[in-house]
Amino acid sequence: MLANGAAFAYRNTAADSDGIRVAARGKLYGGRTVIRHVAIVELSSDCAPDDRDALVAQIRALGATIPTVAAMTVGIARDSSGQALNRICLVSDHRTWDDLDTYLRDPAHQAVAREVGRLRESAMGADFEVR
Repeated sequence: MLANGAAFAYRNTAADSDGIRVAARGKLYGGRTVIRHVAIVELSSDCAPDDRDALVAQIRALGATIPTVAAMTVGIARDSSGQALNRICLVSDHRTWDDLDTYLRDPAHQAVAREVGRLRESAMGADFEVR
């Protein structure tokens, strides 16, 4: 866990005996193109910190349970003094566009997306290729 509370863990592959892998300046996939999914969710002002933290835990669980997630980082945004904000940031990597589509359509993702919809004030996201 990073100092700001963000998790930075990677899915198990045949080369990873412990299921954790550290990215080394974008070399995670041996130079291959990956699909990166980025989402920033601004939670409603009346969303309690306990609800925010529970949602972060649910999102993190997606990285461990959906097989097409190659890597996932989730954290709570903080201001310049380190105070937690009601904003969740997610970055997930997928090997192909089809893998991303499978992730987005997975019932576990859909359930978390409904919870995000219930608690959010706004959200934005982007999907792009990383080479």
